[in-house]
Amino acid sequence: MVFVADATRDVYAPLNSRHNFVVVHNGLNLTRIEKEANRWPRGIARRKLGIDEDQIMVLLLGTVCERKGQHDLVRALARMDKSLHPMFHCFIVGDRPSGIAVNFGAGGSFAKNLEGTNSHYSGGGGYGALLPAADIFVCTSKVESFPRVILEAMAYELPIITTPVYGIKEQVRPGVNGLFYESENAGQLAAAISDLLSDPAAGPPRRKQQIGVGHPTTFEEMIEQYACVFREASLVGSPQGMS
Repeated sequence: MVFVADATRDVYAPLNSRHNFVVVHNGLNLTRIEKEANRWPRGIARRKLGIDEDQIMVLLLGTVCERKGQHDLVRALARMDKSLHPMFHCFIVGDRPSGIAVNFGAGGSFAKNLEGTNSHYSGGGGYGALLPAADIFVCTSKVESFPRVILEAMAYELPIITTPVYGIKEQVRPGVNGLFYESENAGQLAAAISDLLSDPAAGPPRRKQQIGVGHPTTFEEMIEQYACVFREASLVGSPQGMS
């Protein structure tokens, strides 16, 4: 059986009676990412989204539901020093099949720079202008295996603030290519965002240097790993003979 993260495999370890569990991390098609980035140069992307030149764009992507924990970001913004509110423009983007809503207006001065929307900013397919325009990527999930959005944020060289849950700890190294905060701890999240917003160099390149840049597994590497699994399975033979 193939899992996308060590953490997910470990959850099911008691069922591994045949010792044939394998981990293949999700890969990213960097060629497609490059094409999308060329389609949306940063300046054009930010103008489409209405982001001022001197603002920091904070981006959270994912279906709006209890598991994704978007309320953490709203509560964190409400805790931040009000003097920082004009510095950022925050997007919470994702479908809402569960019917759960995020209360964007009940927080005071930050609300005018906080947008909750579905994927209509993408321009058709993918995330469009969102990732090229962003400065900071936030993941508030309570449960994740090996999320693709983290890999995409890494590909766009964005500093990442995320919960250290399950496979995310295999993607993000605190202080190397991201910062961790504990799920539902709005104070920790607010402090992490404030640290990046208050950077004296005041620019995305400095934030990237401060956090570092991750290197996601490529799509080609992932395919080769799956090919190895299939080749091994074919050599073993029928399922009854697998070990």
